[in-house]
Amino acid sequence: MRGYLAGSGALLAPVEIALLPLAGPLIALETGIRFLTDHLSGDLYFRIHRPGHNLDRARVQLRLTEQLLAGAGEARRLVEVGRRAG
Repeated sequence: MRGYLAGSGALLAPVEIALLPLAGPLIALETGIRFLTDHLSGDLYFRIHRPGHNLDRARVQLRLTEQLLAGAGEARRLVEVGRRAG
């Protein structure tokens, strides 16, 4: 986080820096929804290798979202440490 903020911190608004801890969970959630939508639409967008592949992918991404949200407090702490170091 220190390196990221040192390299890009001046380009980010304070609100963007404050929201960094939610960036990972948001991307994982979006990806999970895209896999689930594709599964429900008949697997037309993402290539699958077996039936239920996109459903499994969706479940993994949604579980990742849960885990990243559980660690959001630590992510906030890392942003603050990076902010002070920059």
